Amino acid sequence: MPSEQLKVFRQILCQIKPLWSSWRSIESWIAGFRPFLRRYFPADVPDFDRIAKAPQWLCLPRVGGPTGDQLARQAEEQELATNNQLTEDAQRKLLAFLDTLLQLTAEAVKPAEPITEAILYMPFRPYKEVRRPNIWDCGIPPSERPAQQDKPAAQEEKPAKESKPSRRTVETTPA
Repeated sequence: MPSEQLKVFRQILCQIKPLWSSWRSIESWIAGFRPFLRRYFPADVPDFDRIAKAPQWLCLPRVGGPTGDQLARQAEEQELATNNQLTEDAQRKLLAFLDTLLQLTAEAVKPAEPITEAILYMPFRPYKEVRRPNIWDCGIPPSERPAQQDKPAAQEEKPAKESKPSRRTVETTPA
């Protein structure tokens, strides 16, 4: 089941220290997780690719000379702190993505609960009219069907009745 494998992938990602020096381990984890994702969650691959990109690492310029050594050390410390934070943020996003997939698989496994409340409105009436299908119809348009010879008496067409003059009309005779 994919949910068990997702839990294993999550454990492995949690064991990686969120340091800039361990970003290659996170990249290896991403490379191993991507085929699993393509197989079981193909619709989520573009979202994962957006999350799994390497962060924009901070790289400060170095200065040489007598005062440059101290500035270079400060730049290295700032780079390290910022890049460690970027690595931690990226790992947090990946873990949130995995947690969401775990929730989705847990919801998909739950059986549907039967409806216990009354349905107040039905947008259609399934039993309004019962019609028997004509087995001789076979998809032939009415204009091309042969005339039916033996109709029951109830279905025969009745001739139109002659119209009687209405009671309000007065017949006059010329005098």
